[in-house]
Amino acid sequence: MAFGFLDVFIIIAVVLLMMIPGFVLRKLNLLKAEALGVLSALLLFVFQPFVSMKAFVLSDIPPSGQMAINMLIVLGFAFLIHLIVFLVLKLIIRGNDKLQNGAYTACGLFSNAGFVGIPFVWLLTGDNLAVMYATVFIISFNALLWTLGVYIITGDIKKMKPIKVILNPASLVLFLAIPLYFLPQINFFVKVPMFGEMVNYFAIATLPVSMLLVGVRMADVNLKELFTCLKSYLSSAVKLIVAPLIALLVMLPFVLTGAMKSFDPEHRIAIVMVILFAMPPAASTVAMCERYEGDTETSAKTFVLATLLAIVTLPAVLTLLINVI
Repeated sequence: MAFGFLDVFIIIAVVLLMMIPGFVLRKLNLLKAEALGVLSALLLFVFQPFVSMKAFVLSDIPPSGQMAINMLIVLGFAFLIHLIVFLVLKLIIRGNDKLQNGAYTACGLFSNAGFVGIPFVWLLTGDNLAVMYATVFIISFNALLWTLGVYIITGDIKKMKPIKVILNPASLVLFLAIPLYFLPQINFFVKVPMFGEMVNYFAIATLPVSMLLVGVRMADVNLKELFTCLKSYLSSAVKLIVAPLIALLVMLPFVLTGAMKSFDPEHRIAIVMVILFAMPPAASTVAMCERYEGDTETSAKTFVLATLLAIVTLPAVLTLLINVI
């Protein structure tokens, strides 16, 4: 699982470059502030749900009973580690501004698992099964983003509705995708290639649309403040260093005792957890702040800062932690 600084730099640089069109269009006033609501709605309700759908309906991993069990195990670990990281952030991020604290907390909690994390999983493992586990991780991400994430961003617990675990766009799409994965004989997305291409096109669009959204928001941010905010650095440190360390500490007892040998002999699940929790923040946090009237400026600044810092932290953190596993 060798990888180098250049590999990391290229992936992060490409992600950041996708912000430029949105930034330029906003600076030229060709995109109005109202466009942010449109972009965030498209991202959250149209494009993003197709990321998980693509992984299931177009997967080349054979379905099995053990695969179903392993998916549940991945979900269990993902929920547990997210909740531990959230508690750590609650202890660290202090202050009277709930919306600002919510933006820092959301950026420190939610990983860019889909569009930075999955390429890293493939880069480090070259393993389709590990990529599948990374996709299952995104199910927990979406469930938490639409429930705990809404509470974090708004500061209003009344807006955190448990029904959103099921009734969010990504979960609703999976009600179709998961049965088709386990019943490939009726998977019309594979049987009719044009349907599969449609899913692929929507999924691919998610990354550029999310980065356009961040770029538009960054055009209205005072860039001098980007590198001078202590809480942005604290949030970034939790996201990039503390979170993967917590993931390692949660997974390590199962690795060292051999408890995972029977269902995951190569420790793919543990490796995937560490990689995905080491990722920079999800651009979806900016979209959620936009949709729920959170602190979008703070979320955009923290997102960009953490993504820049990830160029340095990812090689060091992943080399250290994955070699322990």
